Amino acid sequence: MVLMSGDRDRHDGMVLDGARALVTEVDVIVLAQASMARLAPAIAEAVGKPVLSSPRSGAEDVVRVLHEQMAEPAHAAEWALETKEWMGGCGAK
Repeated sequence: MVLMSGDRDRHDGMVLDGARALVTEVDVIVLAQASMARLAPAIAEAVGKPVLSSPRSGAEDVVRVLHEQMAEPAHAAEWALETKEWMGGCGAK
């Protein structure tokens, strides 16, 4: 709510304070909210622990999947032609 009210500095301070409070209890910090992802480098520097950000890895996964899907139709069409599977659904022989 703090960030939504426009107080970005307070939000960022709260997130950094929370990370500092956890530093002795964890080996890694995972940021699950997109609003925190931009703080990953600052948190890592402040606490000296790895910081993972799900929005970043999620975006990387989206890019990977899209690249795979862009390549897939050519492979699927090639497979259909080789196996004549494309004829099965339309009644052609």
